[in-house]
Amino acid sequence: MKILKGIILSAFLLLSFSEVGYAKQAKAVIMVPEGIEDVMLLSAGTVAMLDHLHRQYDYEMQAIQKQYNLQTLKQQSDQISETNILDKQTYALEIDRIRKYYISKIGLRAGNVMPFISPESTAMGEITFTYTATNHSDRIIADVVYIPKIGKMKIPTSSKLVLDFVDKNTLKAGLAPGQTMISNPNDPDRFSFLMGQMSAADLEYIKKNALKEFSVEITDIHFTNSIEYKDQSRVLNIEQAFSDRLNGLKNTQTNHLEKVRLAKAEYENALKLSQTQTKQARQNFIKASGSLKQTAVRYSAKANKRGKAVFKDIDKGNYVIYAKKGNQAVFKEIHVSGSSIKEKAENLGKDPFMP
Repeated sequence: MKILKGIILSAFLLLSFSEVGYAKQAKAVIMVPEGIEDVMLLSAGTVAMLDHLHRQYDYEMQAIQKQYNLQTLKQQSDQISETNILDKQTYALEIDRIRKYYISKIGLRAGNVMPFISPESTAMGEITFTYTATNHSDRIIADVVYIPKIGKMKIPTSSKLVLDFVDKNTLKAGLAPGQTMISNPNDPDRFSFLMGQMSAADLEYIKKNALKEFSVEITDIHFTNSIEYKDQSRVLNIEQAFSDRLNGLKNTQTNHLEKVRLAKAEYENALKLSQTQTKQARQNFIKASGSLKQTAVRYSAKANKRGKAVFKDIDKGNYVIYAKKGNQAVFKEIHVSGSSIKEKAENLGKDPFMP
């Protein structure tokens, strides 16, 4: 490989020097964009050599892309991820469907509503109430989570409110299918609410309408498998109570999640390897083009503030103007035939010595 590179470089040099004469009788004035200091005249063969380096680099990039097939791996990973998202949505929708169905099977009616709103207190108020609850479902219901309302107005509370279905006579927890439970009027349920978050008009509305318009909006529900004393019963959420129904969806979600993990790992590993090879190919190009540039420089000059560079006593022949500015460069082929030439090279483009 080193011998081959030497032969190519020798041929390049021979080609370059054969394109110029020996009488140093020409002058070239080159105008480049302002801000450039160094202007070079490179051997004419530089263009062909750079074309060769770029073709080689492009071939290596295509080979890396084909080897690791990143686009396909990314698409597969994204598709599996989308499937997993759909699995989660399907699972969540099924839980919500079960929740809504069993909430609809509870008949809950409030009574004996008593609001306690003290003019001296600006922090907390209290409402007590009794209830009659009937279970029209096929499951034992342990409790419900609720939001208290007066008409359409939701009453703000500082914590989640839970209504436990506990028989006051037997002290056993759980509302069985078809059972109706009436709470003890001597021991009503109660909750506190935040008076500071309510206007004076709202508080007055509660006082006047609590008895006839109070209701509870059930937002969640829990189950139990048997009627037992409260400290002995196990309260189940929907996932636990309906695990047999949800297991199929759960297993599908778990399997797809594992596929997501494997697909992402495969893509990330391929990406890492391709980035390593891409970095190496880029370094090889920069090294080779840097050596080419050093070899190709025939003449160099400093440009003034207006971008004017003057080359005196240069051989007639073909050259390439090269001047770098930041990440861009001027790169233009010229022919010097007379005793003097003026040339504008003011169009900046991609630096051809970079990949």
